[in-house]
Amino acid sequence: MQILRDRATIFLRWTEQFTKTDMVYLVSNSFWVNLNFLFVTIFSFLLSVAFANLLPKTEYGIYQYILAIAAFLTAFTFTGMNSAITQSVAQGREDILRSSICIQLAWNVIPAAAAFAAALYYFYQGNSVLGFGLICVSLSLPLINSFNSYSAFLNGRKDFRSAALYAMGGNTIYYVCIFLGIFLFPSAAALVCINLAVTTGAAVTLYLYTVRTHQPNTVKDPSAIPYARHLTGMNVLSVIAAHLDKILVFQFIGAAGLAAYALAVLLPERLAGSFKSLLYIAFPRFSDRNMSDIRAGIYWKSFLVLIVTLGSALAYSLIAPFLLRILYPEYLNIIPYSQVYALTFVATIGHLVTIILIAHKRLRELYVLNTIVPVLQIGALIIGIAFWGLWGLIIARVASSVVFSVIAVFLLMFLREGSTEA
Repeated sequence: MQILRDRATIFLRWTEQFTKTDMVYLVSNSFWVNLNFLFVTIFSFLLSVAFANLLPKTEYGIYQYILAIAAFLTAFTFTGMNSAITQSVAQGREDILRSSICIQLAWNVIPAAAAFAAALYYFYQGNSVLGFGLICVSLSLPLINSFNSYSAFLNGRKDFRSAALYAMGGNTIYYVCIFLGIFLFPSAAALVCINLAVTTGAAVTLYLYTVRTHQPNTVKDPSAIPYARHLTGMNVLSVIAAHLDKILVFQFIGAAGLAAYALAVLLPERLAGSFKSLLYIAFPRFSDRNMSDIRAGIYWKSFLVLIVTLGSALAYSLIAPFLLRILYPEYLNIIPYSQVYALTFVATIGHLVTIILIAHKRLRELYVLNTIVPVLQIGALIIGIAFWGLWGLIIARVASSVVFSVIAVFLLMFLREGSTEA
């Protein structure tokens, strides 16, 4: 076994002349990330099949709409805190995990109040399903968005094994409960309640377990909270742009249309998530490396990422017709939408650059990237769906992914030298 490991190490070191990346570190740590990704992907497939075949389209569309509102409201929470935690912990300053919780809970008051106000509005309109669902969002949003920071702490410590195992434990309970909910309580309101209750319980439990077993040190980082505020401010438009599409589909096309759109993008987004997960493995290493060295190899890395993502998109587009016919026989119209949507994989290049900029606290470039791109995307989404329906929305998402990556690489290559720390 040791001989095989030694030979594998030699081979990976040899490939580094082409990838310009520490392949031993990437491969050794990616096992746990890929294991969690494989676990989530398999059960997401199974869950989506259950939704598509056992839940009426309207119910599934309403379920997706409520969850889309919850995700949309996270734009106004302390979204930058997890990245700041990972960055601080990677440098050995771990007190930020505990000290951030009260601040995060306070930031969640406004979006929680907004969800509650929206619930009252829907109750007044006689729509008790949406009203009840948004009450659940209001109660769970602060806890989920605050206590999920345990994963950022583990990533900062490069403890990807624990992060993956904890995530799989929480997801196991989640999937079991949702599957049972589909069979026993096949309604949007009940499934939203189950979803949020289980997610909240898992986040709080895993946070407490992480603090007790990993015992973060008490070294403080005075710059972490100010840096998180900057990241939060620049994330507002990005989060809105990321979750606006499903809200627009519900408003322009209806619940059944949203059900179809959610299934069309589900598999491509899961696959894209695997690319983003690998980038977070590199996050702590980027924090330790010199920016000049990182910039020197960015063209080649971007080219490699482009080849891999386009190849993956092509492979998916060839497999999708067969796969989707088996999984979603009642939604055959989503096949071309899903094939084209896979081109959004190219956004991985933009995410790579974003990770680098966050790791080095390049606030000026991050503000530019997180303002221009979301504004363009929001405009494209609204215009696209208003004039061309789902096809307009899909094309807008693909075009935004390309623009995002181009602007991100441009900013990294031409950024000014010097620190821009908070």
